[in-house]
Amino acid sequence: MFTQGPGGEDAQFDAGRAAQNMMPAAHRHGVGSCPASFFPAANADAASALCRVEPPWRVRTVLSFGHTAPRPPGKSAVPTGRPPFTTLVSEV
Repeated sequence: MFTQGPGGEDAQFDAGRAAQNMMPAAHRHGVGSCPASFFPAANADAASALCRVEPPWRVRTVLSFGHTAPRPPGKSAVPTGRPPFTTLVSEV
């Protein structure tokens, strides 16, 4: 997603709203998604250069889309074999 540089703060808000709507829309079509944000500004500048986006625009947020790996019906996407919560957290 491209957002405008200085003075274009509304573009960052709009890009976030666009992302929040594209992700559930993709899910409805059986496509998985994952957001990534580029911070600090130097990372956004590097991403913008890779995407050949020129100032005052810059890449701040990227959405990855793809088909999820198949799994048996009813099987959780969360890996199994994790230690129980009680072994990871204790009250002092």
